[in-house]
Amino acid sequence: MARARCIVAEAELALVSRDLGWPAKALNEAGATLEAHGDRLNAAHARNIEARRPLLIGSLEEAERVLGEVDPGPLPPLLTAARELVIAGIAIRRLQMKPARDALRRAEHAARQGGIAALMAEVEVACLVLRQPAGRLIAGRQCIIMPMLQPISLLHWSSATKHPAMGWEQEPARSADIPQRFVARTRRIV
Repeated sequence: MARARCIVAEAELALVSRDLGWPAKALNEAGATLEAHGDRLNAAHARNIEARRPLLIGSLEEAERVLGEVDPGPLPPLLTAARELVIAGIAIRRLQMKPARDALRRAEHAARQGGIAALMAEVEVACLVLRQPAGRLIAGRQCIIMPMLQPISLLHWSSATKHPAMGWEQEPARSADIPQRFVARTRRIV
């Protein structure tokens, strides 16, 4: 058990330093050992760490698979917040902003409940991602910086001729259009 806990600690340090070359198999085995010996909390911690590695390299399905191995039952605030941050990271990378916001809210609640300042700061940094500029709306000679949520909603919108919030008209897609172009006489998204 002590060796398994050391492996988890080493993996966490490697992850924090962005050393993605550490042996994921050893962490997986350590997590299984901890689970087999009834150390549910350290096993959940190992799985959270194990899920962050594929998240960082863009293997979202693998990150989800690892998270699925963790019993999401009652966990201490630190582990709950860490899990929700991974869930938010997956959702953000998939451009699923509502699930990302929901996961970040749960992470923020858990971080506050735990009273861990560093964790609250990590959640706040993750929340800033959703407020970062993600596109520009060019209307005539005006350029409006748009936060991530607005361009994403435009990309997913396809059911009407006008976007309810922005007043966009939709131009039919041509075979070369990767997302559909949204235009309204003098407006376009760039």
